[in-house]
Amino acid sequence: MKISHNHTQPLSFYQLKLRSIPKIKFACSTSTDHYKNKYTFRKKIIEIALISNIGIYANVNGNEIYCPPNSLIIALPDLNCTLSAADSGIVQIESVAVEIDDFEFKRVNVEEFDTNIPESIDVLMLPFCLSLNDDYMHISKMFKLLIDNHLKNTTTSNYICISIWFEMMAYINNQYKKLLFPNNKDVKTAAYYTRKVEKYIQCNLGEEIRIKNIAVELNVTPNYLCGMFKRSTGKTIIEFLNIQRVKKVRELINSYDMTLAEIAEAVGLSNVRYLSDIFKKHYGISISQCKRIDNEISLYHQKPWDIENLDRDIWVD
Repeated sequence: MKISHNHTQPLSFYQLKLRSIPKIKFACSTSTDHYKNKYTFRKKIIEIALISNIGIYANVNGNEIYCPPNSLIIALPDLNCTLSAADSGIVQIESVAVEIDDFEFKRVNVEEFDTNIPESIDVLMLPFCLSLNDDYMHISKMFKLLIDNHLKNTTTSNYICISIWFEMMAYINNQYKKLLFPNNKDVKTAAYYTRKVEKYIQCNLGEEIRIKNIAVELNVTPNYLCGMFKRSTGKTIIEFLNIQRVKKVRELINSYDMTLAEIAEAVGLSNVRYLSDIFKKHYGISISQCKRIDNEISLYHQKPWDIENLDRDIWVD
């Protein structure tokens, strides 16, 4: 029996609760025109694989499930299945597996599930297969960044890998909930307040922005607003605000003859040093270096603003 598995008809999903910090078991990228793989009851292992270019078939308990191109496969220890390419051509696989000493999970059939989202926010809801659609580029960048850091194998890069992994899991959990519960009030509420926060920040970027003021504007508590925004976007409100600030700074330094103090004031900051720090953290270069880089080639032949979440200084004088 062949079952079509896509983002509108999920067959089952995991409920996952972590009780200890994961360790990266492996993180790699593979391209092959003879793709075959097998998951066999791997104790303590959780693997996430990003499938690109062509789809694959997963044979699970005699059922053939189709995972389309640009989709995720999430394998927990109960999974016993074989995977193979669904068509001729090159399959691109980005794969990250973690080992966790203490966690609990169960697989749930969608048809048998209570349509209320669990109240506990530490329970993740993860599908076996999830078609990414518009989310593909965002997830792909996270995979590449995690794999790059894993290959460095330093203490700092290992911590970065775990951070990215948690961000990835939270993002998948949030996106899957939107598909699983399209009419759920909580999901709609999260999307509503997220849009309101983003619009508020974009409209008031030249002012001093405080979370408590946004919360008052939206008639909710600051803690509630921060938690909902983080679960919805994978970022804190301050992280989102700083991203908007540094993007505006780039526009200003390349378009106008302004002093750094004037630029800082234009994005709602009085502390030039703080502005310089968040700019360097986000883009990997200083503001003065940014003024020159458009006329030169970066170390990786990419502009820093085309790379998400830089963790290193890519500028070489």
